[in-house]
Amino acid sequence: LSLRGMSQRILGSRDLSYGLYIYHAPVILALVRSGVPAGWLSVAAAVLLSLACAALSWSCVERPFLERKRIALHPVGGDPGGADGAEPAEG
Repeated sequence: LSLRGMSQRILGSRDLSYGLYIYHAPVILALVRSGVPAGWLSVAAAVLLSLACAALSWSCVERPFLERKRIALHPVGGDPGGADGAEPAEG
């Protein structure tokens, strides 16, 4: 299930998924270690801080590196058999 239209309207061309995956655990751990009391306010703080870290990561690290990338390892929409017509190796 994917709501691509909604995702495009909310995020534009930003992909925050990897940043959220990377930063949610350190954010939660930092909140727990700092003694923030459990509750819905803490959950909201964890979500907002994780989103902020993911957005910073996207704009300062991920996007600049992706813009410098010249050759894709797995081109999208390319010939699945590769340039020589051979079937891809299974494994």
